[in-house]
Amino acid sequence: METAPSVDGTEIAYERHGDGPPLIALHGSAATGESLGPLVAQLAAEYTVVVPDRRGRGASGDGDDYSFDREIKDLQAVVDAVDGEPVVVAHSFGGLVALAAAPTLDISRLVLYEPAVTVASHRTRR
Repeated sequence: METAPSVDGTEIAYERHGDGPPLIALHGSAATGESLGPLVAQLAAEYTVVVPDRRGRGASGDGDDYSFDREIKDLQAVVDAVDGEPVVVAHSFGGLVALAAAPTLDISRLVLYEPAVTVASHRTRR
């Protein structure tokens, strides 16, 4: 297990699998990186798959702040720990985080699977 320090010092734990171009696989809200095991096994045949545990989950530190902005900074820390411009594959709430972070990340591609949506973005105006 490796770690990347987020901007507030919280250690974001991640594992590497396979050998090839970098790819970060980001899990959803009620899970850990381990939940992506079958996907990681397939992708590791062609990529170096970096699988973080999001803040407060699995082997990652708890930290004091669980804001959406902090989750974006945590993903930035993992991207910074990877050599090259990774593909980011993200699921559920991880997909929402990755989508929001993408404009500021040095990544080659973004792949989202069932990304969460914010309620505020779907409210109708009166």
